[in-house]
Amino acid sequence: MKIFDDIKLEIEEKRVLHLLGYKDRIPDDDILDCIRTEISKCSTYLNPAVYYKYINVNCVADDYVLLENNVKFKGEFISAKLKDCNKIIVVITTLGQKVNQVIEEAFSDGDYLKAMIIDNISTEAIGYVNKLFWNEIVDNIKSSNIGLTQTLSPGDTQWELQEQGKIFACMGDDFKEVKLTESFLMLPSKSTAAVYGFGENIGIAKKEHICSECTMKHCAFRSDGKIPLIVNLNGSKEVIDVKKGENLLRVLQENKIFINSPCNGKGTCGKCKVRVIKGIKKESNLDENHLHKEEIQIGYRLSCGINVDEKMEIIINAADNDMEVMTDGIAEIEDISPIIRKIHCQISPASLEDQRDDFLRLKDSINIKHLSIDLLQLRNLSKKLREFNFNITAVLNDNKLLLIEKNDTVKEFYGIAVDIGTTTIAVYLMNLTDGKTIDVISEINNQKNYGADVVSRIFYTTENKEGSKILKDVIISQLNSMIEYICNKNNIETEKVYDVCIVGNTTMIHLLLGLPCENIAMAPYIPVTNSSMEFESREVGLITNGIISIVPGISAFVGSDITAGILTCGMLDTEKYSLLLDIGTNGEMALGNKMEVITCSTAAGPAFEGANIKHGVGGISGAICKIDLSKDKIYETIGNKKPIGICGSGVLDMVAQMLNYDLMDETGRITDLDDEELSDNIIEINGIKQFVVAQLDDNEQITFSQKDVREVQLAKSAISAGIKILLKEKNLTYDDIDTLYLAGGFGNYMDKESAAAIGLIPKELKHKIKNIGNSAGSGAKAYLMSKKLREKAEELKARTDYLELSSNHDFQDFFIEGMMFE
Repeated sequence: MKIFDDIKLEIEEKRVLHLLGYKDRIPDDDILDCIRTEISKCSTYLNPAVYYKYINVNCVADDYVLLENNVKFKGEFISAKLKDCNKIIVVITTLGQKVNQVIEEAFSDGDYLKAMIIDNISTEAIGYVNKLFWNEIVDNIKSSNIGLTQTLSPGDTQWELQEQGKIFACMGDDFKEVKLTESFLMLPSKSTAAVYGFGENIGIAKKEHICSECTMKHCAFRSDGKIPLIVNLNGSKEVIDVKKGENLLRVLQENKIFINSPCNGKGTCGKCKVRVIKGIKKESNLDENHLHKEEIQIGYRLSCGINVDEKMEIIINAADNDMEVMTDGIAEIEDISPIIRKIHCQISPASLEDQRDDFLRLKDSINIKHLSIDLLQLRNLSKKLREFNFNITAVLNDNKLLLIEKNDTVKEFYGIAVDIGTTTIAVYLMNLTDGKTIDVISEINNQKNYGADVVSRIFYTTENKEGSKILKDVIISQLNSMIEYICNKNNIETEKVYDVCIVGNTTMIHLLLGLPCENIAMAPYIPVTNSSMEFESREVGLITNGIISIVPGISAFVGSDITAGILTCGMLDTEKYSLLLDIGTNGEMALGNKMEVITCSTAAGPAFEGANIKHGVGGISGAICKIDLSKDKIYETIGNKKPIGICGSGVLDMVAQMLNYDLMDETGRITDLDDEELSDNIIEINGIKQFVVAQLDDNEQITFSQKDVREVQLAKSAISAGIKILLKEKNLTYDDIDTLYLAGGFGNYMDKESAAAIGLIPKELKHKIKNIGNSAGSGAKAYLMSKKLREKAEELKARTDYLELSSNHDFQDFFIEGMMFE
């Protein structure tokens, strides 16, 4: 038997109020004061502990489960829940005996209000402890292929109450901390008993508790009267309680289930399709406009067009989680001078002969005369100095004390650089002593669930009351998960990470900090801030110690990711002009040299990320990434997998190949062709011409349509126009450009011949291209490591101009000119 008792209770006042019946109103001040008083001191009488034991499952029949210790759980419910499990964990949770005594004393004193409040705080506390333990299990298995069921408690579910005795039998005769009476009452009364099941590839339950399976009909938190939605995702099956009439896409978003929705439910992208296998709806106009007849026939529907009004079961394909993310860059870190410092010192203890105060004693020991300290650190200073026997390491941000640590920890000195892209996130673990990259990980940005581009996400924050908080919580949760993973993987404590340097476009930074961003999307396009900033990690919600550093941006649509690229690409090292182009979900660019820099951003749209393309996907396994119509097999896929769609580089090749083989004219119109071999690939669906790129099984096809061509035209002409505007502003020609730096994943993977062929980049600059990979990530790492680069960033921001293309008189002419394929 094992014990989990390292528990710090966090009792939410709102939930206690809810349990007491104050769901939609605030109680009187005296009641509220009593609640707050008891919450503040509940740790004196609540002694939470979880006792648990792992047991193998011998066999599972239709109505019983036999364990290796010959204990047999009975019932169809428990058998169904554990049918794919090979191991269980039996769990008994208790808050100890003291809380019962406190409640009894309050009743004896006639203070019934206090007794009720403590009773409900205890109810909330034991629920909190059980959820905390469940999350602990999840954290231990989430990087494996082991899955976990929800909590299975006799009496609370459709599992008979009498089965509690078998959980106690599993704990053994030596277990005395909690007793079970003949009437199945546990003593101490604030105790629970449960089972969790483990199995390979069964998935991890989304929720620790499922209300629709619970027999506690009058629970204050019960979401009864709701409709069960069964979601099949990555081989696991989850049940979500849905309020009748809720939109399916919104339900999935709120439950943090990723589904591709570039337009965020506007009904324009046709990407949010799910396969409905129970509770299927008649196809809507949206379905008919975006889906093939064959897809509709087998149950595919757009989730944005479905309101859940009956029990439903769906299947989701979550292939986007396998996207290849560009994390490599070319910039080397030359200056190692992080703003965070660590100084070890042995402070001489106070005496009657030396009565200097503790703060002065610290200042003298680390030899910083004007040392500053915040109030929280000051309150704990004396205690920590003595607890650490005056042998400490001071962690400093310039001349400000961030924290003190026990003994000499100077060598444990780490930072993290983060590139938050609209589509992807890259996290770099750095050694602040030598500037070396220890490890790097990347993921799809979970905010993609709320729209493919920044405008969609801004609209989500304005159209939903809690939208800004939801998107902030999504990114903070994801960053904490990534930071915890990369630190654990490298045996580094998150407490030893002292600076997290973050770059991203202006909207991503606003969403991270929870800043309102609606003004970014409206003229005159003014953000709350583009300045460099430093915050304490706890202010933002990150799990690291120390600070986070925000790299300065330039404008509403040219963010700190471009600042980072400019700083590290080499543009500022020469008098010759160069051009930096970052084609991602947005299209930002900078033109400059060591004397001046000018920037702009084009509304290119996410066509090259696959968002606005009918069969477009990100750079995931199975994405068509190369197309050559001269070959028998005209496409290649990432990982040589079965094709599932076309990614950005494939889109670029497709248009270039169609031009080369006269499959479309200079206006972008798909034409008929005399060549029978290729003309057979041109078909019409719903009156729209399409080129069949891949013929799949079950009559499914991956096609490239006339509408897709138009999306590419809009994107490439916007970027082309932006380049021409910058050159005209400085009275330069293509001959004056020394280097064209291509940043980002798409720029790295795209074929430069295809890019030049369709006019995405000028043919005159084709031979001047230099791929620089993830320049935003490289810049974030350099900014983290170098105080000089931080100063250089401030100088760059001060002398960089931004051109607003929407008000530029030449932009429209250049844009229309760029629509043609020459």
